[in-house]
Amino acid sequence: MKYNYWFILVIIILVGCKKNKHQVQASISNVPDALVTAVYPEQNILPENILKFYIQFSEPMREGDFLKHIQLLDSKGTNLKGVFFDNLYELWTTDHKQLTILVDPGRVKTGLRQNIKQGRAFTVDENYTLTIDKTWKTISGKYLSKTYTKKFTIKEEDVEPPSIKDVVISKIKVDSKTPIILTFNEVMDVFQLKYYVRVISNNTILKGKFKVFDKGKTMQFTPENRWKEDNYQLQIDVRLEDIAANSFAGKFDQAISEAKNFQQKGYVYKKISIE
Repeated sequence: MKYNYWFILVIIILVGCKKNKHQVQASISNVPDALVTAVYPEQNILPENILKFYIQFSEPMREGDFLKHIQLLDSKGTNLKGVFFDNLYELWTTDHKQLTILVDPGRVKTGLRQNIKQGRAFTVDENYTLTIDKTWKTISGKYLSKTYTKKFTIKEEDVEPPSIKDVVISKIKVDSKTPIILTFNEVMDVFQLKYYVRVISNNTILKGKFKVFDKGKTMQFTPENRWKEDNYQLQIDVRLEDIAANSFAGKFDQAISEAKNFQQKGYVYKKISIE
């Protein structure tokens, strides 16, 4: 009887372990496939002095050694090294679904040691392929389901800062919630737009919803309440940048003599007309 008791106990433990193994495997298989959902900027023609890219994922990703999973190839298929800045602290959003990768600022800014030694990271009229490898793991332990590629061509540098004078704003229709449309004369940083652009009235920020269109060149603002006969203004934080990191405060590639007057705080305003 004693032998039978221990024999039965071992069988129960083995069956339980097998069952738990299947449950773990089932729970892992139920995790959605992980993908790179987008890389910003979205357009496929970028300025020579592009400073950063945003990579978005469908699932929270593991951090550490991000450069191990990213390749930049030129038109000959050469894997280019030393283009992206190897951050000590990776630039993830809190949900770990978006990573910012920087082109080495020392190569973007003219006159710095890296720029003098190696030149700009990109060459005008050259074609490139940014590859995010599927060996990258999610926090839950899954690999990306496929490798992602973004192809783009380089155009001449953009050293002109955006200006509030160039922002075109549609007119307000009083007693309605008709959205107003904001149009910039160039593509802006799509994620900064959500934080740095506001509509105000009598120094009060209006409640409403912004949407970004045209890859970062157009915004739509829909007010929570109906428009009234009032004094409305567009308010833009001067830190808002275009895709070459030129901001409403000035161009990114500032000479030392110009940098003294570089104001990194504050706002610019433009009146919004009423129909």
